[in-house]
Amino acid sequence: MNFEELKSSWQTQPLNSGMEINELKRDLDSKWTKYQNSLYRTNVCMSLGFVAATIAIVTVYIKFQAEFGLAFKLSLASTCLLMIVFAAIAWRSYDFKKANMELSSNDFVRYQLKKIEWQRKVISQYIWIYMVLLWLAVMMYIWEITGPGTAVLKYSAMGVTTLFMLIVSFRDGRKQKSRLARLDEMTEELEQTLI
Repeated sequence: MNFEELKSSWQTQPLNSGMEINELKRDLDSKWTKYQNSLYRTNVCMSLGFVAATIAIVTVYIKFQAEFGLAFKLSLASTCLLMIVFAAIAWRSYDFKKANMELSSNDFVRYQLKKIEWQRKVISQYIWIYMVLLWLAVMMYIWEITGPGTAVLKYSAMGVTTLFMLIVSFRDGRKQKSRLARLDEMTEELEQTLI
C-alpha cells in the first residue's frame, strides 16, 4: 500500500464524536471498577487464607520440629515464602488509584493498561509457577512425614495430593479463560480512549 492509498484510507475513517468517547469512558470506568472490586475481594480472601495457613504451618513446625529433619523444615519454610511472594505479586496487580476515568489523561489510561498487563501475567503465568512450586514443597513435606510409614502410604498420599492439585488447577484454568477474555476486552476499550 503506497502513501496516497494509506492517506485516503485514513481520511475516510469516520470521526468519533466527543459524546461517543465519553460514553465509552463511562462504560469502561464502570467495568474497570467492577473488575477491581472483584480483584480486591479475591486478594483479601486469599490473603486471609494465607494468614490462616501460615498460622497452621507455624503451629505444625513448633509442635513437630524435633521429630523431623531438614526436608520437613524446608518444605514448611518454602510454603510460607511462596504464599508471601504470591500475595505480593497478586496485590501488585491491583490498582490502588481511584481516579475517575472520564477526567483522566492518557497517562492514567496507560497506567491502567500496565495494570491489566500485570494481571494477565498473574493469571497466565505466575499462578502456574506458584502451583508447581507449591506442589514440590508439599511433596517434600509428604515424603518427610511419611518416611517411617509404608511405601503404599507414602505414594498414596503423594498421588491423592497430586490429583487434588490437578483438579484445582483444571477448575481454575476454566475460570482463567473468562478472566483473560475480560482483560482483553478492557484492554481494547482502553486503547480506544487514548488520544
